[in-house]
Amino acid sequence: MLERAIAVDARVPYAYYFLAKAHAAANHPALANRFLDRAEQKLAGEPYWRSEVYALRGKLLAQEGKSAAAEASDRRALEAWPGNRAAAEALTAAPRRGKEAP
Repeated sequence: MLERAIAVDARVPYAYYFLAKAHAAANHPALANRFLDRAEQKLAGEPYWRSEVYALRGKLLAQEGKSAAAEASDRRALEAWPGNRAAAEALTAAPRRGKEAP
């Protein structure tokens, strides 16, 4: 349905975000990242949604083992929208660089 929404009107930014989220849940990180790139472009003027994009990108980066990049993305999420709970929890749960995870 989301792909259909984009086919009807490619200017709708939210469909790109939710397609990215669906592909992330289906374990398709490459597709998720492609849709996140489009969502980020289209949601540049909306801090809440930009924060959601950064938090989801952080989650994908963490799953790829790119902890420094994931942390940076989560920090960007909180800069865009300080109330982003997913980003805050990810930063709290992530082991600090240079320290071994428990």
